[in-house]
Amino acid sequence: MFQIISEACSSARRNGLGADETHDAILSALLACDPTLRPATARVIADQLFPMVDRAEG
Repeated sequence: MFQIISEACSSARRNGLGADETHDAILSALLACDPTLRPATARVIADQLFPMVDRAEG
C-alpha cells in the first residue's frame, strides 16, 4: 500500500501538482488499495499521511 501511495504522490509532484492534488492522490491511492475502505475513513488516513509524505518528498 505504501508503495502505491508513494508512486501516486511522486506522480502528482512530477506533474507539478500542488498540495491539494497530492493529498487527493493519497486519498485515491488508499481507496484503490482497499475498496472496502469508507471514503470518510480514507480521508482521515490521508489527512494523517499527507504531512509525512510532504516532508519526505520535500
